[in-house]
Amino acid sequence: MLKLSSLKKLKEELDLTQKEEEVLLTAIHNGYYEYPRKINATELAKIIKTSKSTVIEHLEKLKIRLCCLRLIINYNSMISDNNL
Repeated sequence: MLKLSSLKKLKEELDLTQKEEEVLLTAIHNGYYEYPRKINATELAKIIKTSKSTVIEHLEKLKIRLCCLRLIINYNSMISDNNL
């Protein structure tokens, strides 16, 4: 499980909107990212009181941001390791 300090840092790094943060935290807290999933997008939408399509849209945006952040971190690490 992610620590609260890690989530705060992640929020800052990703520059999340309030709704994106709500979707992310709710998804994490309810096991959306566990395998197998403990909750699906329909159930998340009910908890957040929004539509399934909105939840999926936010989850996809979060996934893209997380992947981009990971690529940037890896690239910066590679550059610093090679002293470029």
